[in-house]
Amino acid sequence: LAVKNDQNRLNQIWPEISPLQQQYSKGLFGEESLFAKTLRKTLTDEQQAKYQAVLLERRRAGYRPAITASLAKLGNGVVLRQEQRESLQKLLLEETQPPLLFGQYDSQVVMFGLSKLPTAKLKEVLDKDQWKRLQPQLLQASGMEDYLVSYGVLEEPKSNSGVVVRSVRTVVAPQNASKAE
Repeated sequence: LAVKNDQNRLNQIWPEISPLQQQYSKGLFGEESLFAKTLRKTLTDEQQAKYQAVLLERRRAGYRPAITASLAKLGNGVVLRQEQRESLQKLLLEETQPPLLFGQYDSQVVMFGLSKLPTAKLKEVLDKDQWKRLQPQLLQASGMEDYLVSYGVLEEPKSNSGVVVRSVRTVVAPQNASKAE
């Protein structure tokens, strides 16, 4: 409360508050909670599979209204017809994973999901003008993964080797650079 109206002080303490806010947003029953650890050790493999299936179905049920609301309020003059909204909703439900948590990040999750859909499939649903207007939003949303993962809204991305991969950078040396450099 002492720093409520002092933006400079608030900026100074924000690095300390941010990790706590992220942990709070992940909830009491996240993957590293005592509850989750106990479940993993208590349930049989079959029970664990059934439990995970029920959780996924619950998340999918919550994902549907989040998609509907997000598609209804697309920006940049992207107005969708009913059949387009239904087609995009079907694509998102079939080809993207629902968030782990629902709330303030629902629109970002839906836009991130749209950004990960194959371009050809999106172009089948949208007309040229809609596609042109939606592209900048999709480009912006494609960079949201780390942010959404850090707040516990999306699962950590996984590669086939089990190593988490978030970005890949390639360094290319100039052709005339010497080996000593």
